[in-house]
Amino acid sequence: MRIVVVETDGFGGLAHFSYQMANALAHAGADVTLLTAREYELAHLPHACTLDASLSLWRNVSFDSDRTGTATWLRPIQRRLRRGVRAVRLLAAWRRLTTRLLGERPDVVQFSGIRFPILAPFVARLRRAGITVTQICHEFVPRESGTASRWLVRHSATALYSSFSLIFFLGEGIREEFLRSFAVPRARTAVIPMGDASLFTRVDQGQATLRERYDLAPAAPVALFFGGLRPSKGLEDLIAAFRGVVARIPAARLLIVGMPQASIDPQRLVALAAEAGISASVTIDPRYVPAGDVGALVRTANVVVLPYRSGTSSGALQVAYAFARPAVVTDVGSLAEAVVPAVTGLVVPAGDQAALTDALTDLLADPARAEQLGVAGSRRSADQHGWPAIAGQILHLTAGALLADRAARPAARP
Repeated sequence: MRIVVVETDGFGGLAHFSYQMANALAHAGADVTLLTAREYELAHLPHACTLDASLSLWRNVSFDSDRTGTATWLRPIQRRLRRGVRAVRLLAAWRRLTTRLLGERPDVVQFSGIRFPILAPFVARLRRAGITVTQICHEFVPRESGTASRWLVRHSATALYSSFSLIFFLGEGIREEFLRSFAVPRARTAVIPMGDASLFTRVDQGQATLRERYDLAPAAPVALFFGGLRPSKGLEDLIAAFRGVVARIPAARLLIVGMPQASIDPQRLVALAAEAGISASVTIDPRYVPAGDVGALVRTANVVVLPYRSGTSSGALQVAYAFARPAVVTDVGSLAEAVVPAVTGLVVPAGDQAALTDALTDLLADPARAEQLGVAGSRRSADQHGWPAIAGQILHLTAGALLADRAARPAARP
């Protein structure tokens, strides 16, 4: 089976996921090409698949955490201009991509996230040409947008999703939410586990922790949030909840590390910590963390916390497990499906600051228990989220979709 995996992000969680998946599919016997952005974070790593880092798109992360260079009133104007330029580049890149795929005619084109419904005609063109088109659907609504934008996407993306022969979801809960939103037959959807984060143990730079960098005492109990800083991630809830943690455990520290979305001002988070009276207990580092530095960051903490207000799943949870750290998560999307309560971590209701305080306090006050849960999480991840089994499941389901498409369109032509 000839598969082209299209991943437009060159950095971050989707790029990490696609690297591991494409290589696992190749190890399982498929002929796989990973087609990704020219600026590709993992280009230096060995690839069992064929790597083609040639998509002409913008880098999806910034390494500049200094947001003071532009006047505040100019930033919205800059964002609008940038979006206009990027829209033109996006359509041009997808036209070239579609033309190329129609020429090469792989058996299957598997897309990662497709953020813009306006790209539906390109996907439909591939499907009409007799190419089986599938997707790993990480997100299907823009969670950081307003109500009107989310409504528009829900009503305009039906054409996009109807073009896929098979859509994979990383949890049953998120598939059910999708099916309630879009008129797609259940038979054209499937659930696979979120793959483990063994990539990060392989690229680990070996530095023990980052406690010295963040001026954290060796024995201080530390809770870590890491990943993109976005409104949906519940950071305001986390800071408010941590006030209660510090009241019970004065030595406790909260570390928030990640690249901020344009709508997030890290100084606002600093101000929230000051308003809560816990400035000395909270460290905010608004930057993208390269894959090789993730291990040291996670080892810095006793507990990883994901206080999302909404979401689907999270690769950060598997990263926590990879380095034997327990997680405190909220019950959104399919996030809680990967946590066994009181065995690999704790689950609290989204937005429940009191419950979040209690959960963090329980684990930070008992390092031995936190370590026990972290080890259990690591074992569970290895047992149930291994990439070889996931690749086998993907190939089996994709082969079925491919055969069904060929039976339905025996005379399809480009």
